[in-house]
Amino acid sequence: MNTKATALRSSYTKQAYNDFLDAHPTEENHLELIENTLFKKFIDSGDLNEGEIARFAYNVFVTRRILESLYDDISTIEGVFLISKVVEQGYFKLVKDFETLTLKNNLAIAKEFGAFFTPLKIAREMAKLAVESSRSKVIIDPCCGTGNLLAACLEYSSKSGIQIKKLIGVELDELSASICKKILDEYKTHLGLDVEIEVIASDSLSMLSSQGQLFDHSFEPGTFIINPPYGKLKFDSDRAKNNETNLSIKDDHIDNKKAKTAEWKLKIKGALSGLGIGKGAMEWSKVFLVLCSNNLDKDESLIFIGPCGWLNSVSQSEIRKDIFNRKLFNSIHFISETNTGFETVNQPLALVCLKQMSKNKSIKVSNDFEPAESVKYSELEILKKYNYPIPRISFDRLKVFIKLQSYKKIRDVTGIRNLRGELDQSLNKSILTTKKTSLKVVRGKDIGRYMNINDSGDETYYADKIEFFNQLSTKPKGSAHKNLRIVGRQCSYMKQERRLIFDVVPPNSVVGNSCNYMTVEDDADIYFYLALLNSALMDWYFRVLNGNNHVANYEIDDFPVPDIDKRTKAIISKQVEIIKAARGDSSNVKATTYFEDEYKLDALIFKAFKLTRVEVRTIMTGYSKKYIDQTIEVINDN
Repeated sequence: MNTKATALRSSYTKQAYNDFLDAHPTEENHLELIENTLFKKFIDSGDLNEGEIARFAYNVFVTRRILESLYDDISTIEGVFLISKVVEQGYFKLVKDFETLTLKNNLAIAKEFGAFFTPLKIAREMAKLAVESSRSKVIIDPCCGTGNLLAACLEYSSKSGIQIKKLIGVELDELSASICKKILDEYKTHLGLDVEIEVIASDSLSMLSSQGQLFDHSFEPGTFIINPPYGKLKFDSDRAKNNETNLSIKDDHIDNKKAKTAEWKLKIKGALSGLGIGKGAMEWSKVFLVLCSNNLDKDESLIFIGPCGWLNSVSQSEIRKDIFNRKLFNSIHFISETNTGFETVNQPLALVCLKQMSKNKSIKVSNDFEPAESVKYSELEILKKYNYPIPRISFDRLKVFIKLQSYKKIRDVTGIRNLRGELDQSLNKSILTTKKTSLKVVRGKDIGRYMNINDSGDETYYADKIEFFNQLSTKPKGSAHKNLRIVGRQCSYMKQERRLIFDVVPPNSVVGNSCNYMTVEDDADIYFYLALLNSALMDWYFRVLNGNNHVANYEIDDFPVPDIDKRTKAIISKQVEIIKAARGDSSNVKATTYFEDEYKLDALIFKAFKLTRVEVRTIMTGYSKKYIDQTIEVINDN
């Protein structure tokens, strides 16, 4: 569907330009064309050059041309979703220039307003949950876009025979709202369904009452189904300059955007006071999650998809605590970044069903599209003392996770400092030089597991000593380069064989902010901690809770540390020396992989935590049978 929509847009973009020039030759015409679209809302809070406004206008013109050719095919759900994809792409596949009439992705508008529409496979799963679980058979989508989720509800109603009483959609983008109403009316007629449909072109957040209720009281109770916008209520200057989102802006653009965002943030915070929004940055999906969960009526549900980080991050523990204590969790479906189906979303998601009913005694948990397993609330009670994390694992693995909670954490170890790299590679760019100095710069791409990558390659950078002294020497981490340190990559994709990638760097290494680093009180222990961070056990532990593509310092702080004697530490450290000697420095290896000779280290770490052979086999999924058997054999021998 993505490919078909892109092909249509590419073809129409090349064909329709002369018609566009004839019908809309002036800047005034361009502004009229983008009226009632997200493009207009975007420029209302910022200042762009006329060339950008012309590009926006042409995209709207092309979108409408394509839709005219597709409206006859609203008889199938695939036709409905193709229309949706055309509208979505209209906001991020912009015409690059008017000479070549080619397309270029730009996510400035899509990211500001969360214009990422739900793929069919996920929409069908959400629709099934909504239609089956709703008592009133009134289904409400507060961020309906062109109606993907509501159309999927119509499809499921037709197939299942479960009658829907009413569909309600609210949409900020007036263009999408009008398309949504047209699609739903025609699709329900084709299916022969008698369903009342109401689509409101408005910002659902503007309907907030002083009590924090989502809608006016005239709205009847119902089940919420929602794919909310993602992203923080914050405008960073980098967004105006980033390759993914940069546009041709005027001088006041950034200041205006920041002021508008701050105004929104203040208004929303006031409306949400007392609703348990929790600590941390204000984020759109979190706002809608809190609003909808606090407006659930008895025997109604909230079907919600969003980034899965809220299920385990420390900053959002208050939200989880509230939902957990009210026993709203009914099911959680974790979806890895490679299986979401979203064209422009590259992070793992969670599809959550919350239901307001007292008899909820267990949560169904599934990963990707595997069968769900039930975890009882009583089995999760122990997690209360650890900020209510919701692990993405079965009960057998949950028992291992809980066992590890009995150990002290890295944050509790005296003398350990766990921080992000001291060199901001953008802000302190003038420090970087290719001329060799005594201060070598270490970036994420330079770090492999137990080895240094590209040590003699063309991309080696150093720190200019005068610039370094002037910019960083008086900062809190200005003397960190003097220490022997463990350094790890901060960027970590879920599909990697090993997500934790650490090595030791010598003194006089300046660490970039694409890395995290750790110093220990006794340098003699540094190889032990390197083995711990690179171990299969910590990699598993990290995956259980992590919900994005980064390794954060607070996540490292939460890693358990075994209580072992100096002799055992020395044995582990000696094995690290052997592995590092075998690796050397290389530019010809895959930095994210593990090697077959690591099984002894993994076994020693498992043994240090007193894990049984059964427990080890339970969590070592994804490894070769040979590697698992060798690991178990070492555990048996020791």
